[in-house]
Amino acid sequence: MAYSMGNRIVKIGTAVLFIALFFSANCLAIGNDEMLKDTILNNPNDAGSYYELGEFYRKSGKLEMAIKLLTKAIELSPEYKEAYYSLGQVYGRKGADSKCLKYTKRAVEIDPNYAEPYYNIAVCYYNGENYKKALTAINKYIEIIQNDPDAYALLANIHANLWPRWNRKKMFEACNKTIQLAPDQADTYANIVQTCIRFGFSELAVMACKEEIKLRLETVEQLELAEVYNNLGKAYKKLGLWSEAIDAYKNEIVLRESLLGEHKNDSGYLDLIFCYLRQGSWVSAITTCKQYLWHYPISLISTLIAYLLVAVFIFISVYIFVFATIGCIRSCKLLTGRKQ
Repeated sequence: MAYSMGNRIVKIGTAVLFIALFFSANCLAIGNDEMLKDTILNNPNDAGSYYELGEFYRKSGKLEMAIKLLTKAIELSPEYKEAYYSLGQVYGRKGADSKCLKYTKRAVEIDPNYAEPYYNIAVCYYNGENYKKALTAINKYIEIIQNDPDAYALLANIHANLWPRWNRKKMFEACNKTIQLAPDQADTYANIVQTCIRFGFSELAVMACKEEIKLRLETVEQLELAEVYNNLGKAYKKLGLWSEAIDAYKNEIVLRESLLGEHKNDSGYLDLIFCYLRQGSWVSAITTCKQYLWHYPISLISTLIAYLLVAVFIFISVYIFVFATIGCIRSCKLLTGRKQ
């Protein structure tokens, strides 16, 4: 009883402390906001004050206000590289990549050794599928800041997208560098897994998934761990290792159902059924199919209808093609007979 009461007191104390910290942080933020506004009122030609307040609004998610203030900072100080970079970040968050590039490029024109904008430029070009320019920008960033694992993860993605496929070697080098710089971060391996699965490098994907699982288990990131098992299953599927893929999808299903509530997430079931069929385990496939139908009838029926519609479409297409071909052959024969 005493132990239970002690636990309750600790929990209540923790909650009170959290609420106090939350409100004090909010009050501090509001205080900073008001102080910056007062600074601007007292000195309306100070570009730094507009920049600081614009940064405050950018970090707070008030993007329109941030744009106005950062634009004003640039008007007052046309060589203000940080303001250009920050304004580029705001437009990047709004999805306006062309404006993001415009202002971010201006920042590096002012100072070619200003590293951070090069990363943003690389991301913008990558999103626009201009991989050669993305490669140039990220290499410049790495030249200035040599030990950023995120930069090497982006470099790996760029090399994976570039043609010809001799870039595979450079992609592996970038992945290995990412691991060297951040061997204890699960997100490092997550980035590598996504790249490798997307471009068919299944052996490296399996290795990265296993390392990520170890790290997720240590940090008890269970929901992320379920996603890792899904990726591991995909990698094993591409390698044709059906038993290993089955184990991965089973682990995913158990984790998702224990975390999200019994039978509230159907992820993994269809992949599991597919693996059983490829392995030739018909009984297991039928059993899993029954479970899936019992718990997720709408999902399974809609999936089967979709497959049936695809099959009907293929059948009709083949039917039309065959009869069109036969018709052409008959027409040719008739024309040949008339000429003779």
